[in-house]
Amino acid sequence: MHAALGQGRTVINVGAGSYEPEDRHVVAVEPSAAMRAQRPRHLAPALDGIAERLPFDDDSFDAAMATVTVHQWNDTEQGLRELRRVSRGPVVILTFDGDALDLLWLAEYAPELIAAERRRYPPIDLIASLVGARTEVLPVAIPSTAWTASPRRTTPVRNASSTRRSARPSRPGGSSTTTPRRGPSTGCGVTSTAAPGTTASVTYASSPSSSARSGS
Repeated sequence: MHAALGQGRTVINVGAGSYEPEDRHVVAVEPSAAMRAQRPRHLAPALDGIAERLPFDDDSFDAAMATVTVHQWNDTEQGLRELRRVSRGPVVILTFDGDALDLLWLAEYAPELIAAERRRYPPIDLIASLVGARTEVLPVAIPSTAWTASPRRTTPVRNASSTRRSARPSRPGGSSTTTPRRGPSTGCGVTSTAAPGTTASVTYASSPSSSARSGS
Protein backbone atom coordinates (compact mmCIF):
# COMPACT_ATOMS: atom_id res chain seq x y z
CA MET A 1 0.00 0.00 0.00
CA HIS A 2 2.71 2.42 0.99
CA ALA A 3 4.66 1.92 -2.23
CA ALA A 4 1.53 2.17 -4.37
CA LEU A 5 0.69 5.58 -2.91
CA GLY A 6 3.87 6.88 -4.50
CA GLN A 7 5.29 10.24 -3.52
CA GLY A 8 1.97 11.81 -2.65
CA ARG A 9 1.98 13.85 0.53
CA THR A 10 -1.80 14.31 0.89
CA VAL A 11 -3.99 11.20 0.98
CA ILE A 12 -7.71 10.58 1.44
CA ASN A 13 -8.47 7.34 3.27
CA VAL A 14 -12.07 6.27 2.64
CA GLY A 15 -13.60 3.74 5.00
CA ALA A 16 -10.80 4.34 7.47
CA GLY A 17 -9.67 0.98 8.77
CA SER A 18 -6.72 -0.38 10.69
CA TYR A 19 -4.05 0.94 8.34
CA GLU A 20 -3.07 4.33 7.04
CA PRO A 21 0.37 5.84 6.46
CA GLU A 22 1.65 8.08 9.23
CA ASP A 23 4.34 9.81 7.20
CA ARG A 24 1.82 11.81 5.11
CA HIS A 25 -1.11 14.13 5.68
CA VAL A 26 -4.14 11.83 5.72
CA VAL A 27 -7.80 12.84 5.71
CA ALA A 28 -9.91 9.88 6.84
CA VAL A 29 -13.59 9.51 5.91
CA GLU A 30 -15.71 6.99 7.82
CA PRO A 31 -19.53 6.71 8.00
CA SER A 32 -19.65 4.60 11.16
CA ALA A 33 -19.72 6.50 14.45
CA ALA A 34 -18.38 3.42 16.23
CA MET A 35 -15.40 3.17 13.90
CA ARG A 36 -14.71 6.90 14.17
CA ALA A 37 -14.72 6.58 17.95
CA GLN A 38 -12.15 3.78 17.76
CA ARG A 39 -9.61 5.83 15.83
CA PRO A 40 -6.20 5.75 17.54
CA ARG A 41 -5.71 8.92 19.56
CA HIS A 42 -2.51 9.90 17.80
CA LEU A 43 -4.38 10.12 14.47
CA ALA A 44 -6.58 13.00 13.39
CA PRO A 45 -10.32 12.33 13.85
CA ALA A 46 -12.12 10.86 10.84
CA LEU A 47 -14.76 12.87 9.02
CA ASP A 48 -18.34 11.62 8.93
CA GLY A 49 -18.98 10.84 5.28
CA ILE A 50 -19.57 8.17 2.65
CA ALA A 51 -17.54 7.05 -0.33
CA GLU A 52 -20.37 7.77 -2.78
CA ARG A 53 -20.45 11.47 -1.89
CA LEU A 54 -17.07 12.85 -0.84
CA PRO A 55 -17.20 16.52 0.26
CA PHE A 56 -14.09 17.59 -1.65
CA ASP A 57 -13.31 19.31 -4.93
CA ASP A 58 -11.83 17.50 -7.90
CA ASP A 59 -8.11 16.69 -7.57
CA SER A 60 -8.01 17.68 -3.89
CA PHE A 61 -5.48 14.98 -2.90
CA ASP A 62 -2.24 13.56 -4.21
CA ALA A 63 -3.58 10.01 -3.72
CA ALA A 64 -6.62 8.08 -2.52
CA MET A 65 -6.86 4.77 -0.70
CA ALA A 66 -9.49 2.32 0.57
CA THR A 67 -8.62 -0.83 2.52
CA VAL A 68 -11.02 -3.79 2.76
CA THR A 69 -14.09 -1.60 2.49
CA VAL A 70 -15.41 -1.42 -1.10
CA HIS A 71 -17.65 -4.47 -0.54
CA GLN A 72 -19.53 -2.54 2.16
CA TRP A 73 -20.44 0.49 0.04
CA ASN A 74 -24.06 0.94 -1.07
CA ASP A 75 -22.95 1.94 -4.58
CA THR A 76 -19.47 0.58 -5.26
CA GLU A 77 -19.19 2.06 -8.75
CA GLN A 78 -20.10 5.57 -7.59
CA GLY A 79 -17.72 5.29 -4.64
CA LEU A 80 -14.83 4.30 -6.92
CA ARG A 81 -15.62 7.16 -9.29
CA GLU A 82 -15.53 9.53 -6.32
CA LEU A 83 -12.09 8.24 -5.28
CA ARG A 84 -10.87 8.83 -8.81
CA ARG A 85 -12.41 12.29 -8.91
CA VAL A 86 -10.77 13.64 -5.77
CA SER A 87 -7.33 12.14 -6.45
CA ARG A 88 -4.92 13.71 -8.91
CA GLY A 89 -2.59 10.73 -8.54
CA PRO A 90 -2.81 7.06 -7.54
CA VAL A 91 -5.98 5.39 -6.31
CA VAL A 92 -5.12 2.37 -4.19
CA ILE A 93 -7.64 -0.31 -3.29
CA LEU A 94 -7.04 -3.23 -0.94
CA THR A 95 -9.76 -5.84 -1.24
CA PHE A 96 -10.52 -9.55 -1.44
CA ASP A 97 -10.86 -11.32 -4.76
CA GLY A 98 -14.22 -13.06 -4.55
CA ASP A 99 -13.29 -15.47 -7.34
CA ALA A 100 -10.33 -16.75 -5.31
CA LEU A 101 -12.02 -17.25 -1.94
CA ASP A 102 -12.14 -20.98 -2.54
CA LEU A 103 -8.37 -21.00 -2.01
CA LEU A 104 -9.02 -20.34 1.67
CA TRP A 105 -8.81 -23.42 3.88
CA LEU A 106 -12.30 -22.66 5.21
CA ALA A 107 -13.82 -23.41 1.78
CA GLU A 108 -13.41 -27.13 2.42
CA TYR A 109 -15.45 -26.99 5.62
CA ALA A 110 -18.00 -24.23 4.92
CA PRO A 111 -18.54 -23.91 1.16
CA GLU A 112 -21.90 -22.18 1.71
CA LEU A 113 -20.19 -19.42 3.66
CA ILE A 114 -17.62 -18.93 0.92
CA ALA A 115 -20.37 -18.78 -1.71
CA ALA A 116 -22.21 -16.12 0.29
CA GLU A 117 -19.05 -14.08 0.88
CA ARG A 118 -18.06 -14.27 -2.80
CA ARG A 119 -21.17 -12.34 -3.80
CA ARG A 120 -20.23 -9.43 -1.55
CA TYR A 121 -16.99 -8.51 -3.31
CA PRO A 122 -17.03 -6.48 -6.53
CA PRO A 123 -15.09 -8.05 -9.44
CA ILE A 124 -11.46 -6.99 -9.68
CA ASP A 125 -11.92 -6.08 -13.34
CA LEU A 126 -14.74 -3.71 -12.43
CA ILE A 127 -12.62 -1.97 -9.82
CA ALA A 128 -9.74 -1.63 -12.27
CA SER A 129 -11.99 -0.17 -14.97
CA LEU A 130 -13.27 2.60 -12.71
CA VAL A 131 -10.13 3.85 -11.01
CA GLY A 132 -7.89 4.77 -13.92
CA ALA A 133 -6.59 4.31 -17.44
CA ARG A 134 -3.50 2.43 -16.25
CA THR A 135 -4.02 -0.03 -13.46
CA GLU A 136 -1.94 -2.73 -11.83
CA VAL A 137 -3.22 -5.64 -9.79
CA LEU A 138 -0.77 -7.00 -7.24
CA PRO A 139 -1.07 -10.13 -5.10
CA VAL A 140 -0.19 -9.60 -1.44
CA ALA A 141 1.35 -12.50 0.44
CA ILE A 142 0.04 -13.31 3.90
CA PRO A 143 2.84 -12.99 6.47
CA SER A 144 4.32 -16.18 7.84
CA THR A 145 3.16 -15.05 11.27
CA ALA A 146 -0.45 -15.84 10.24
CA TRP A 147 -1.26 -19.41 11.26
CA THR A 148 -4.17 -21.74 10.80
CA ALA A 149 -4.83 -25.10 12.40
CA SER A 150 -7.60 -27.67 12.10
CA PRO A 151 -8.19 -30.85 14.13
CA ARG A 152 -7.11 -33.42 11.53
CA ARG A 153 -5.49 -31.50 8.74
CA THR A 154 -4.21 -28.05 7.99
CA THR A 155 -4.40 -26.73 4.47
CA PRO A 156 -2.15 -23.83 3.62
CA VAL A 157 -3.71 -21.07 1.58
CA ARG A 158 -2.07 -20.93 -1.80
CA ASN A 159 -1.53 -18.52 -4.64
CA ALA A 160 -3.87 -18.95 -7.56
CA SER A 161 -1.01 -20.19 -9.72
CA SER A 162 0.37 -22.65 -7.21
CA THR A 163 -0.50 -26.30 -6.76
CA ARG A 164 -2.92 -27.26 -4.00
CA ARG A 165 -1.17 -28.86 -1.06
CA SER A 166 -2.35 -30.22 2.25
CA ALA A 167 -0.33 -30.54 5.41
CA ARG A 168 -0.80 -33.89 7.12
CA PRO A 169 -0.80 -34.42 10.88
CA SER A 170 2.69 -34.46 12.29
CA ARG A 171 1.79 -37.28 14.69
CA PRO A 172 -0.35 -40.36 14.18
CA GLY A 173 -3.86 -40.58 15.55
CA GLY A 174 -5.24 -37.43 13.98
CA SER A 175 -3.35 -34.99 16.18
CA SER A 176 -3.56 -31.44 14.98
CA THR A 177 -0.79 -29.65 13.21
CA THR A 178 -0.22 -25.98 12.61
CA THR A 179 1.05 -24.72 9.30
CA PRO A 180 1.82 -21.14 8.31
CA ARG A 181 -0.42 -19.89 5.58
CA ARG A 182 1.39 -19.38 2.31
CA GLY A 183 0.60 -16.03 0.83
CA PRO A 184 -2.60 -15.98 -1.18
CA SER A 185 -3.69 -12.91 -3.03
CA THR A 186 -5.19 -11.62 -6.14
CA GLY A 187 -5.50 -8.22 -7.43
CA CYS A 188 -7.78 -5.34 -7.77
CA GLY A 189 -6.86 -2.70 -10.19
CA VAL A 190 -5.35 0.12 -8.38
CA THR A 191 -3.04 -0.85 -5.60
CA SER A 192 -3.02 -3.62 -3.13
CA THR A 193 -4.85 -5.82 -0.78
CA ALA A 194 -4.44 -8.68 1.54
CA ALA A 195 -5.74 -9.77 4.82
CA PRO A 196 -4.89 -12.86 6.79
CA GLY A 197 -7.30 -15.66 6.13
CA THR A 198 -8.38 -15.12 2.55
CA THR A 199 -7.36 -14.13 -0.86
CA ALA A 200 -6.87 -10.48 -1.42
CA SER A 201 -5.74 -8.14 -4.09
CA VAL A 202 -4.17 -4.82 -4.41
CA THR A 203 -5.11 -2.64 -7.27
CA TYR A 204 -3.85 0.74 -8.06
CA ALA A 205 -4.25 3.22 -10.82
CA SER A 206 -1.48 5.67 -11.45
CA SER A 207 -3.51 7.99 -13.66
CA PRO A 208 -7.15 8.73 -14.30
CA SER A 209 -8.96 7.80 -17.49
CA SER A 210 -11.19 10.23 -19.27
CA SER A 211 -14.23 8.03 -18.64
CA ALA A 212 -13.41 7.82 -14.92
CA ARG A 213 -13.17 11.59 -14.73
CA SER A 214 -16.44 12.16 -16.53
CA GLY A 215 -18.25 9.52 -14.49
CA SER A 216 -19.38 7.69 -17.61
